[in-house]
Amino acid sequence: MSVEASRSAAPEFFDVIIVGAGPTGLTLANLLGLEGVSTLVIDRKPGTVEEPRAVSIDDESLRVMQACGLIETIGSTIVPGYGSHYLTAAGSIFLRVKPVGKPYGYPRRNAFRQPTFERQLLEGLTRFAHVSVRFNSNATMLGHDDQYVELSYEDAAGSRKVRSKFLIGCDGASSFVRKSLGYRLEGETLPERWLIVDLEQSPAERDTLVFCDFRPKRDHQLIGFTPKDLQVNLSREVRKIFKGFFIGKLFGVVAAAIQGNVDCEDHISH
Repeated sequence: MSVEASRSAAPEFFDVIIVGAGPTGLTLANLLGLEGVSTLVIDRKPGTVEEPRAVSIDDESLRVMQACGLIETIGSTIVPGYGSHYLTAAGSIFLRVKPVGKPYGYPRRNAFRQPTFERQLLEGLTRFAHVSVRFNSNATMLGHDDQYVELSYEDAAGSRKVRSKFLIGCDGASSFVRKSLGYRLEGETLPERWLIVDLEQSPAERDTLVFCDFRPKRDHQLIGFTPKDLQVNLSREVRKIFKGFFIGKLFGVVAAAIQGNVDCEDHISH
């Protein structure tokens, strides 16, 4: 794999171009790499994600990782077969989720960190000289004729063009590829706001504890992994989204509830 930016005047040619270097795009690139298919992956981001996003991977997806030849690497950093306990604001458990069985050879529900997962997928591409990944590359125009697809993109050095037999959009909810083809994103977005935080030095528990506050006239719901030592560095963007929501205090209450059986209801004020 080469992580680079094109400098040639004439359009380069690849069998497949993938727009989007998230989990889907990087997984597909690994599968194509194993088949000897020349592949280019471009993404407008400077690299793989650093912030927490998805938190769980299922058994069928682990089968795909096995097909990619990465199951040992990825399996070493997941928490296999974990469950979740859902609690009210007062600390009472109202639901336990614990999938059992391995119909596809792996546990049905496995915890993972997306930044780690993406780095592992990217590292897997170093096995293939015929797969290139170009970050900081923003797709700008998409066209095609009877034979080829042509993609224009911009990087730090200017505008570039590449051609391929196939182009695949793996560029997420605000997909450039989907918009270029005139397709709408089907489905709806939930109105609730969510905050996902990956915690260091959490208790050695396989199951997560989820605190939910569904009381009327409250503009938040807390879902938290419970730490012994909690250090959260919130970005300006996150603080803006959760304006008026005292996150630090609320996380402290959650930690206290687990360690000292404190009633969250008595400590949370809107």
